[in-house]
Amino acid sequence: MNKVIKNGDSIYIFSMIQLGFVLATYEKQKRKGFDTMYGDFDSPIVRNFKDLYDEGYRCILYEVDKKDNQFTVHLKNFQSEDTRVFKCNPDEGAVLQNYIDRLS
Repeated sequence: MNKVIKNGDSIYIFSMIQLGFVLATYEKQKRKGFDTMYGDFDSPIVRNFKDLYDEGYRCILYEVDKKDNQFTVHLKNFQSEDTRVFKCNPDEGAVLQNYIDRLS
């Protein structure tokens, strides 16, 4: 059994074995690019945020506070109604913002 894939003006015909190999290779390359692009997700600032996220806190707002030039994340635990403010420098904030955006 063959699988036909159309991509723009190109048409590709794969056997199921070939298709499995192509998809596996694509996923590996996609993951490699993701790991390179988002390698900063293993930074201390993201780990600290993950700890709060695991405790039930969710981001309700993030912004750069113009008073102190800090990236500020406002978090709320909707079960306990507790709130927290998480601050970091704008460079770390860019990584954190990217991570938060990927959660939603």
